[in-house]
Amino acid sequence: ITANTDGSDMYMLYDWGVHSHYFWMDPETLMIYQARKEVPEGISTWNTFILKDKTQEMRVVADGIFAEDNHMVLTPDRKLSIHDTYPQKDGHQWLRLYNEKTDICHRICAFPCPSLREMGHVDLRCDLHPRFDRSGRRLTVDSICEGFRGIYMVDIDPKEFE
Repeated sequence: ITANTDGSDMYMLYDWGVHSHYFWMDPETLMIYQARKEVPEGISTWNTFILKDKTQEMRVVADGIFAEDNHMVLTPDRKLSIHDTYPQKDGHQWLRLYNEKTDICHRICAFPCPSLREMGHVDLRCDLHPRFDRSGRRLTVDSICEGFRGIYMVDIDPKEFE
């Protein structure tokens, strides 16, 4: 359900399945990870989608690339998106940059994920939660790559990926 900040003008954007992390791209457009009951043929039902508020318009973001739950953020100029991953089989969490215009996804950096054994059998997990600073040239992320939860800075020049 979407609504104005005062609770008025409620709209049922989608009422089935799992809805997870989302990012408002602009006042009318939402990027969201979700499971959908009805998708065009050949599209995975678990995916990252772009939805237009107050409509049933939907399109998938890089079908299959972002088919696992992820946190997303747009570059300040709104041209590119950054997505995190859960720990992968290679033992890392990745930050990925996606250019929708070129339909190219780049792995931009990885953070090692300590195993349960390395963490002293403490079940400590942490999503990266990427976010830009005001300049748009640095990201900060949360990570447990050193055995504790910390905030790390990643230098990035989004213009290199346009």
